[in-house]
Amino acid sequence: MKDGYLRPLYVNHLVRLFENHKKKSFEMPDSKINTQDQCNLDIFETSDYKTYKDGMKLIGLWPFENSTKRTLKRAFVLISMITTLIFMQVRFVEELNHNIDVVLQSAGSIILSIGCIAKFITTFRAEDNIKLLFSRIAKQWASITDKTECKILADNIKVCHPLCTFYKVIAFFALVTYACLPSFGPVIMNILSPLNETRRKRLPAPAEYFVDEEKYFYVLFSHGMICYMLVCALYVIIDCMYSCIVHHTVGLVGIVTYRLQNIIDLKVTSNQEYQANNSEIRRRLRRAISLHKESLEFAQKIETTYNLCFIIVMSVNLLTMIFTAACAIRTLYYDKVESFRWFILYGSIIFHLFFNSNPGQNLYDKSNEIINTLYFTEWYTLGISRSNKRTMLIMMIRCLRPCQLTAGGLLVLNMINFGAVIFFKSKGGSDCRKLIFNCMIAAITNEVANQYSFIERKAPRKSFKDLRLCTCLYQAVKLAFPNANDDDIKDGISAWQDTANTRLKREASGKGPKRAPFQPIVIDETLNSGEESDP
Repeated sequence: MKDGYLRPLYVNHLVRLFENHKKKSFEMPDSKINTQDQCNLDIFETSDYKTYKDGMKLIGLWPFENSTKRTLKRAFVLISMITTLIFMQVRFVEELNHNIDVVLQSAGSIILSIGCIAKFITTFRAEDNIKLLFSRIAKQWASITDKTECKILADNIKVCHPLCTFYKVIAFFALVTYACLPSFGPVIMNILSPLNETRRKRLPAPAEYFVDEEKYFYVLFSHGMICYMLVCALYVIIDCMYSCIVHHTVGLVGIVTYRLQNIIDLKVTSNQEYQANNSEIRRRLRRAISLHKESLEFAQKIETTYNLCFIIVMSVNLLTMIFTAACAIRTLYYDKVESFRWFILYGSIIFHLFFNSNPGQNLYDKSNEIINTLYFTEWYTLGISRSNKRTMLIMMIRCLRPCQLTAGGLLVLNMINFGAVIFFKSKGGSDCRKLIFNCMIAAITNEVANQYSFIERKAPRKSFKDLRLCTCLYQAVKLAFPNANDDDIKDGISAWQDTANTRLKREASGKGPKRAPFQPIVIDETLNSGEESDP
């Protein structure tokens, strides 16, 4: 992993000195990761991994399977997905100027299918990296012999099992509800609330098969269900394996923490014991540093492997979230069954974002514990040599910036950003600028806003880009208004910043709106009162 990615720049020169010294004295050949393909894969037959391995084999993504079988499985998946996508696109074009409801239903399924195909293709294109990750996992398990450390690693992997199981249940429920409501909902309603005419059954996704839909309804329904099951299986299997790999990294970091906690437990009563004690401390510290470096390199390899996959999937999911929310609200007043179907899909997408953010948050939290563990090891006591103290101090500096995973380097995958994006989008607004004003008013007081300017337009003030909030605000605006460009967002933020002094004076004089700090207000009232004018 690149060092600059995980630590502040101002300590790079210290760490370089430390690493040059480490190459001479801290080499541990037995702990190095062998990247050759010949490795013992028995660990993937255990209960912790077998379910995920079988899922990867099912869709042709297990890199150690026979190449012919992998190719046939991938061809089946792609042909099934692409043919269905073509049928849906034909129906979409046919109904474009005739039936807006069918167009919206087709568009939602098309976007979801494109995202799934992109996820599948980007994953098997990264087959070499995935193979390397699994090889490293097997060799890391083989290199850890201490029972306590093995238990720490296994326990951290088990952390992801309940959420993965819940993810499968949610995906299955969403699949059955979204796919079966159009087909069997009318049949049930004909029994519960009959009309003068029989309600017509519909296929799970509007598609043009060029045959009589009434005559071959169940055949076409079976084809649609198979394709939806493939979409569901691809999302669940790839995401669950990603979560398992990341939690393996969390376990490695947990072992580093455990080793650091047990660095100093020897008593010094003589000069000879002092030398032996520091030699033992140095050996334990060397093992912890070596594993810490491995875990950081492993996390970087995970990000490299899933980089393209996540940036595409996140973009498609955010677009689908906006689309499904709009469709759910549109159909709420005249077709509640269809509206419920859209809300189910909307909730599933939000849970998918949550699921992908959770492993990154766990890795961030666990890596953040290392510096606290180092501090409480009593490294400052008299029984420790100066060189060992210096090594611990440099390791503390290296851990100031914890390990984190991103989607293409643009969005950090953690719960903070997940919650911030969802929160800001919920503020609402009829256009880009009103959404920005509502988000700003909800999150920043006028006192803070008066001390900052956007991109340092006013020299005495600090740059607004320094605030972490800015990234979340950009994501929320892009989520709510995909057509908004950077200039629109900049203008909205600048306009809000420029009126901060005016709002501050009005609040001080009692003429402004009566509200507590950080309490949201409706932006239309602010605009009507003339607060958008220059101060």
